Amino acid sequence: GFLLRIGGDCCDLIDVFDDPDQDLLHMDLEKVGENYQGNFTRIVSGFAGPIDAEIIANKIFVVEFAGNRGLWEITLPAGPEMTAVEDLGGYAQPDKIALAPNYPNPFNSNTAIEYQIDRHGMVEVALFDVLGRKVRTLVAGEQGPGRYHLQWDGLTDTGAAAASGVYLYSLQVGDHRETRRLTLLK
Repeated sequence: GFLLRIGGDCCDLIDVFDDPDQDLLHMDLEKVGENYQGNFTRIVSGFAGPIDAEIIANKIFVVEFAGNRGLWEITLPAGPEMTAVEDLGGYAQPDKIALAPNYPNPFNSNTAIEYQIDRHGMVEVALFDVLGRKVRTLVAGEQGPGRYHLQWDGLTDTGAAAASGVYLYSLQVGDHRETRRLTLLK
């Protein structure tokens, strides 16, 4: 797992680096008998007032309250073994429209849907059954360039639980449309 240290008294418990905190740590827990032992590795230091972090796919975004950077983007290597990171030097605007595969897939209660857009415009993200009937609208409105993260909870627009099966989810930005499949299992 990962731990964002924001400074202050809370971080004395894991101050293995003898520094003023405000860094991102990789935490590896190992069970030793009935207890866990934490092994920490500093990934990034030098934040100015970090207040929040979000993991999306293989990227960690850290939001700063102070400083001149505002948003850090840290890219982890793809795949199951994450042993190194690359600091890309700040937020980069997407250069294309793209709809990512949902995860997990198949899913039971929730699945994540991510997409990116490279321009300001009307955006719709919707789910359809295999007959093409709209089941749920997740986004319908104007959005600016960026990367977006949604969750589908398996409910329809009416609040009813969707049936198990294959669904299509679609991203439409202007006249550009991308569609992918997902499977809901109950």
